[in-house]
Amino acid sequence: MTLLVFHHHYRPGGVRRVIELGLPGIVGRAGLSIDTVWLVGGEAPEAAWLERLQSALRPVQVEVRVDAALGYASEQRSRSPRATADVRRVVERLAQELSGREVVVWGHNPSLARNAPATRAWVRAGERYGWRLVFHHHDWWFDNRWQRWPELKRAGLGTLADAARWI
Repeated sequence: MTLLVFHHHYRPGGVRRVIELGLPGIVGRAGLSIDTVWLVGGEAPEAAWLERLQSALRPVQVEVRVDAALGYASEQRSRSPRATADVRRVVERLAQELSGREVVVWGHNPSLARNAPATRAWVRAGERYGWRLVFHHHDWWFDNRWQRWPELKRAGLGTLADAARWI
């Protein structure tokens, strides 16, 4: 089984800490048969952090897949609908690489809605390929972050009902 860990970036901070503390327990859990962990996002982790994580997970292999389209939408030059198409292409490319594998996606903070097209792409991939999705919500976009509402609207989540449906 491949455990695909998705976050928009692997910069130092809270989500990266959750991943480094949580992954050894998840990977070591009896009966899961995880042989590969993919870290997927818009930015790669630092080499030293990645080496420590790999050491903690041995013999499970850790691979990194990076594409800027999966990063925070507000930090990208491309805007919807091109950005949405770029995200779909990235997820499709990953699906081709993972063809025939059992996949679980552990997605972090989709509830911040920093890249709504990516959240939609993971949901659609789950439906299309039978991937199991576990969305880990650390924070919520509406929790003292209403300044992100225009970003959500630009991403096609024009109403609160749209945002709730995808998140």
